[in-house]
Amino acid sequence: MNEKKSLGSEIWEYVKIILVSFIIVFLLKTFIICPVQVVGSSMYPTLKNEEMGFTNVISRKVNGIDRFDVVVAYLSEKNEKIVKRVIGMPFDTIACEDGVIYINNEAIDEYYLDQNYVNSEMAFMGANQFTDDFGPITLKEKEYFLMGDNRLHSSDSRVYGVFYEDEIISKDVYVWFPFNQMRIVNEQCQK
Repeated sequence: MNEKKSLGSEIWEYVKIILVSFIIVFLLKTFIICPVQVVGSSMYPTLKNEEMGFTNVISRKVNGIDRFDVVVAYLSEKNEKIVKRVIGMPFDTIACEDGVIYINNEAIDEYYLDQNYVNSEMAFMGANQFTDDFGPITLKEKEYFLMGDNRLHSSDSRVYGVFYEDEIISKDVYVWFPFNQMRIVNEQCQK
């Protein structure tokens, strides 16, 4: 009888450990961090294909979303998460003319783009400009315009349209793999 009781107690202990583990993981993913794996080259060279890390859910919720933040957004039409950069904020009018992005009729400084890469990729692709012309697009309340840093290879708001505030899950990427590439990728990382 004691053997059955101790076996039952042992099983109950394992079940409790598993339940607590699931609760902790759920709370971490919902309120603190969000795991992310980069798929594709749309943020290259800022982020590289197959890099892994996590992003900051708390900072997104506490500090909000700022222009040029690197964010993880939920793309409902593909049921997946994507990593992009915030370019347009609510109520902005955004356009690109002759490869220059304008927000509210003022050219922006895209300091986060690697100019050596931009020039070599344009030459390789035979392109006249790194960002194709679009717009103007005027954003409404809680709408954001997201773009990849590798404009010639990015499907972003130019393809999918605006992203709503509640579709932006987290911001900043803490790359932990590969180990020799560990770093923080955020709005200020390349200023």
